[in-house]
Amino acid sequence: MIKTRTNAPPFLLLAAVHVLLFFLLTINRRQKQIWTLLFSNIGLAYFFEYLVLILLKGYSYKPNIHKNGA
Repeated sequence: MIKTRTNAPPFLLLAAVHVLLFFLLTINRRQKQIWTLLFSNIGLAYFFEYLVLILLKGYSYKPNIHKNGA
């Protein structure tokens, strides 16, 4: 049996931070610093995902479409 690792906690934490920032944006519409914080946080998240998933090969995709593995 193959064990699969779950990497959900960091992504759930990141989603919680983004949802919190979004709610702060809807409550305080006049604060432009929160918009800057939200977009910079989202940009940094995408940057680090690129580093980990693409450059460090943290993701492998094996769809198993072919029966013989060819």
